[in-house]
Amino acid sequence: MATKPINLREKLLKMSNAIISRAVIGPRSKHQETFILVAREVIDVLGGFYATDMFPSLKLLHVLLGAKFKLQRICRRLDKIFDDIVREHEVKAKMNKGRQVAEVEEHNVDALLWLKDESELEVLMTMDGIKVVILVSATSCGTR
Repeated sequence: MATKPINLREKLLKMSNAIISRAVIGPRSKHQETFILVAREVIDVLGGFYATDMFPSLKLLHVLLGAKFKLQRICRRLDKIFDDIVREHEVKAKMNKGRQVAEVEEHNVDALLWLKDESELEVLMTMDGIKVVILVSATSCGTR
């Protein structure tokens, strides 16, 4: 009976992605898998070489290679995912209002929403700011 070798790199990557996404968006989000896949697409697109980078004035090249449209598509998908994630956390925050802090499970998104609503920072936290922090938190920690 032959056994199939285990790809340890892939297993460790999946585990680290799960840990990072749970820390950032929470363990019970329906968008967890989609979020990781789209974050990988972001890294691939931003980290790849495109001829349009060498010749930015050639607008026809942008259209032919489709990099701009691919980025716009990814941005729309991410925006929808982030809107849903933030909405889920806002609903959860309303349900937990008045409960003891020790009883409430919080994640990065919850802290960012608190900063947006309750904080007296000089620079206000906006929904777009929250979305950027979510994306940077997930992509900077190795979703590759």
